[in-house]
Amino acid sequence: MAENGKDKKKFISEKIVGRPITLKHAGKSLLLALICGLVFGVSASLAIVLITGFSENRAHEEQSLTAGDKESELTGENYGETEELEGPEPGTVEETEPIEDIVRSEVENHEYSSSDFESIISNIGAITKTVEKSVVTVKSVSSDRGWFNDPVDTVDNYSGMIIRRSDGLIDILTTERAVINADSLRIIFSNGARAEAEPVQSSHYDNIAVVRVRESSMSSENLTEIEPITWGNAAAAEPGDFIIAAGSPLGVVNSYDYGYINFIHNNAPAPDDEIKRLYSDVRSNTDMGTFVFDDSGKFIGFAQTSDSDIAATGVASASNYKNVIEKLAEGRPIPFIGIEGQRVSEEMQDTGMPEGVYVTDVIGDSPAYASGIRRGDIITSIADKECADISEFSGILSGLQCESSVKLTVSRAGAAGEYQAMEFNMAVGTR
Repeated sequence: MAENGKDKKKFISEKIVGRPITLKHAGKSLLLALICGLVFGVSASLAIVLITGFSENRAHEEQSLTAGDKESELTGENYGETEELEGPEPGTVEETEPIEDIVRSEVENHEYSSSDFESIISNIGAITKTVEKSVVTVKSVSSDRGWFNDPVDTVDNYSGMIIRRSDGLIDILTTERAVINADSLRIIFSNGARAEAEPVQSSHYDNIAVVRVRESSMSSENLTEIEPITWGNAAAAEPGDFIIAAGSPLGVVNSYDYGYINFIHNNAPAPDDEIKRLYSDVRSNTDMGTFVFDDSGKFIGFAQTSDSDIAATGVASASNYKNVIEKLAEGRPIPFIGIEGQRVSEEMQDTGMPEGVYVTDVIGDSPAYASGIRRGDIITSIADKECADISEFSGILSGLQCESSVKLTVSRAGAAGEYQAMEFNMAVGTR
């Protein structure tokens, strides 16, 4: 061990040196340096000759252009052109700044005046002026008798929105609460005109209803500045979009609020369907009616109560509800089974679930609830037509008649985890 340690120590103290330089090696290095110097010298000489020639030609061209410019000024060819283009001085380098920094600096350093603020407010005000022509007050009147058998009217105020005006009829969308206990309905339009209205059809689970005013009950003067809403494309809405809430967002009629779309749930559950639901920081009152418009004053949805844990106003997409609202305006009830569901995904099918609509919830007092449908069931067909997802289920259901009999085929998991087919017969309800 001592010898090994001694050898190791000796190895560490040894020096490794390179091969000594000989005269032959030094001569080769000197010859290579002379050749490189000669090549570089010739290249530099050629470059100087070329640059000198180019500079002389350039100077001659500039003199010619200067003479031409002076001649043009004398002849009036460039009359009125006084702008001069100046470049950086020779030998200087112009410093540049990223465009993002320039914009940020300008915004931060810009002193906003009262005119800037008024311009922003006027744009919002112009949109509001467009919207308010379509918004109305719905007075729900309930008649009763007092202690001395004298008539007593109780009036509750709600908000509505004109969705259609044609053939002498004005159709108004409002909340179901406005009509459910009303003995009579009175409409106050934005221009101050008043008229009696009659209920057409409502949807309890969506809390919406359509009421109607006949133009024959109004004078031609009162019909001015009464305009139906313009339908917007709620399917194209994105987070960050500016929106206006009209109707009763503050809990009083004829109030407005402004905000932005904060979040979008593209497959939010709805009765017998799924919809696009927008979430916003605008305030709302779903009982009295709150209607939402985009930054051009087009209708994109209405505030709707939901079971979501999201602390924001939920807005049902108008694109999903357009057909429903049109049916209500035609006096047709909306068929109703009463389930909320989603498609059985491929991952779920890998666990042994069959393809169909996975029931995530059953609405109380609905035909599905009364028939025994429960959470976890998988609906594979309705009215003997297969349905692979909730949109197919909803499409088939919409073609059925309310109060007609319908059969649902359901797969339900047994105790051993195996799915068994079951059939449920029920009467189609009214949403």
